[in-house]
Amino acid sequence: FPKCPSSSPPLALEVFSIGILRLLPCCSRATIQGTNFRSHAPAMDPMVILLVEDDLGVQSLIWRLLKADGFTVLTAGDGEAALDVSRNCPGSIDLMLSDVEMPRMGGLELCKSITAERPGIKVLMMSGEPSCKEHVHISGLPFLQKPFTSTALRDSIEALLGPIPPLR
Repeated sequence: FPKCPSSSPPLALEVFSIGILRLLPCCSRATIQGTNFRSHAPAMDPMVILLVEDDLGVQSLIWRLLKADGFTVLTAGDGEAALDVSRNCPGSIDLMLSDVEMPRMGGLELCKSITAERPGIKVLMMSGEPSCKEHVHISGLPFLQKPFTSTALRDSIEALLGPIPPLR
């Protein structure tokens, strides 16, 4: 398997087409070179979220919350890295959950670029800085104030994507 980026959590579960669980290295299905072990049954494919957060501790915590709800999670530490991840992901990305203030390229600039490249993508912005909320709302984007609870995260995502199907 390829080396996993240091920002990725250490392990992930993947499902073989025959329904057997197997523990794999941290790489998401988008980063395992040309190999996809997931079933292609449309009703079974999880929604894909691109998580963009520069604080690795916060990124890891949010990653775990999203994975617990059954999402496939792609991660990036800044806006430029997020564009690279998006451009290298051949499938759809349902939602981008992005911090507002990040190095190299901030969340609002990223939002403009990614929605131009992926017109159907939903966007949810987040920040621990209360002053960011006004800038995000002026842009007409939904905002989640950090710190947040797992329920607040789930509710914000459901407001954009609709009900999250229960895990089987």
